[in-house]
Amino acid sequence: MEYLTRLLKPLQQDKRYQFHPKCAKLKIIQLSFADDLLLFSKGDTTSVQLLMERFNHFSQASGLQANLNKCSIYFGGVKQVVQDQILAVTGMGKGELPIKKKDVLWIQWVHIFYGKWESLWGKRPKQASWIVQKVLKVQQYIETAGMDETELVNIQSFSIKKMYLKLLGDHPKVSWRRVTCNNPGLPKWIFILFLALHRRLYTKNRLISWGMPISPLCALCGTEPKSIDHLFFKCSVSEYIWRKLLIWQSISRSTMPWANEIQWCEAGYNGKGCTATI
Repeated sequence: MEYLTRLLKPLQQDKRYQFHPKCAKLKIIQLSFADDLLLFSKGDTTSVQLLMERFNHFSQASGLQANLNKCSIYFGGVKQVVQDQILAVTGMGKGELPIKKKDVLWIQWVHIFYGKWESLWGKRPKQASWIVQKVLKVQQYIETAGMDETELVNIQSFSIKKMYLKLLGDHPKVSWRRVTCNNPGLPKWIFILFLALHRRLYTKNRLISWGMPISPLCALCGTEPKSIDHLFFKCSVSEYIWRKLLIWQSISRSTMPWANEIQWCEAGYNGKGCTATI
């Protein structure tokens, strides 16, 4: 591909060769990535012949042949093809800020045709492809996060996490966050715990509130209505199991109500004990 690039580069100075109208400002003749090759020229006979002469020379020298069944020639609507192919090989999401790093080809292309190398802040070109529209709409999220164009341009590296936290805003942390986030238990256990913390387990008291005709008593002890608090800690069967687990883990204390257990784990969490006690 480097050899092909060297063969095509002299066409930039050849007055007989006419660039494609959307490629002239950046003097783009070819783009290659993966196993695809895009060649651009104006649709006149001379330009196409000059392009094919160099491609055929490359083919003979390298032994590589174009698969005609997979090749396409675009005489109209080339603009959309160029846009989609250039933007498909961007480096977004890797710490580089979109529209800022002007040594990247696709960013140069966007600036030339939509920004004229001026600020893109607030621009909404209707003729742009959907992905360019998406990139430019990022402005509304930047402003929601409390940033302006100047601060955005001066950012050395972009962090999705930091931007997410700014968009999220300040919210009080729940007391049980470390019990679920740092719990080394199986995902199924943590999911059940998460549902219990949000009062979303299908206990009998919740099903009855939906109008289901069932007995409210706990199926384990048969003495009290089945709720989340009762099922995990107040039930005599559950309390017996927890007591055995505490002894097994060498934890010298008695079982506590649901809220107290959460507070105890949050205060004394060490990455080990809470798996057994919750």
